[in-house]
Amino acid sequence: MRSDLAFALLVVAACRGPAERREAPVSSSSAPPEPATPCARAIEAKGDGESAFLPLSAGGFCVDRHAEIGRHGKVGDPPLDAACAALGIDCDRLKRFGLRRLVTLRYADAGGSPAQATLSVLEFDDAELALAALSERIATDLEVGEPVGRLEGPDLGVLGDTHVLVVRGARMVHAGLANERLAPADLAKETARRLPELTRAVVARLPAGVPPPALSLLPEADRVPLSLRYDGFDLLGITGVGRGARARYEEPGRRYEVVALIRGDADAADDVMETLRKVDGARRIKHAPYDAVRFRLTDGPEPVEWVFGRRDGVVVGVGAAVPAKTARRSAKPPDRNLPRVKALLDRPPKRVTPSGGAGGSAR
Repeated sequence: MRSDLAFALLVVAACRGPAERREAPVSSSSAPPEPATPCARAIEAKGDGESAFLPLSAGGFCVDRHAEIGRHGKVGDPPLDAACAALGIDCDRLKRFGLRRLVTLRYADAGGSPAQATLSVLEFDDAELALAALSERIATDLEVGEPVGRLEGPDLGVLGDTHVLVVRGARMVHAGLANERLAPADLAKETARRLPELTRAVVARLPAGVPPPALSLLPEADRVPLSLRYDGFDLLGITGVGRGARARYEEPGRRYEVVALIRGDADAADDVMETLRKVDGARRIKHAPYDAVRFRLTDGPEPVEWVFGRRDGVVVGVGAAVPAKTARRSAKPPDRNLPRVKALLDRPPKRVTPSGGAGGSAR
């Protein structure tokens, strides 16, 4: 009996017309298919301002639709160490410079390649410390032979093989690129081609920042590329001197360094000079056009003769290595540092403008 019933059902099914064999329509409540694009349609906002800094797309990249903004450092956020570990950043070093907040977001290649970019915005206690953190990173990379290039633009920035770093105000933007299909040389080319645009899209959204005014005292002429830096603690490692800018210079037959500090008033600047007069072997320079002091530092690979001078709230110094033959002689070498100090002090500090660096540099 059961076999007869099954046979009858098969016959009925075979006799149905095409219209009767159509499948039931899919319910409108069914989930839509996954989109083909890797891009998110919007950036998650929490009302804390960070999402406004991050572009939805730039440089051929777009926010990864599976990514979320990572926030670290504020009360209720995960600790900074967790973000630093994921990004391969030395958190302890950056905390010395007052790192207090870190926001990250992952970007995908809008064209569908496996390239991924990670944008990070690091916030420091102030603009001077942010610049000091970048300065130390540049110096470290150069010391170990890492490729570093100057990133063109109004804000101080550098380009590495797989990353871009730019400082504006109290924030540093770090963009990193990864693509497992590219050889290191090709990845470096891709970094140089695409990451600057993505980085600038973030920087353009950051609040305007005023660079430390001391930077405007450092001449541009004869400056060694990538030698500009800002010491966020004690300049030249001399306890009590405080923060200041420095850069190296090279001209025919001579290499030297220039440092500059600006204090709130003449008394504060004189305190700096008083500290310098306590360096071993320091002595006042008589009949100098400005309050000036000379001393020699010997803690480097070769002794360096320094001359510092003060005018109002400005202190500048010029140092040059002393050749071994000259250092052994008792005779006083020709003084080439004092005229340079005088020339720098004769020029008042240039006006410093927001977000674009100094309004001009000494020439």
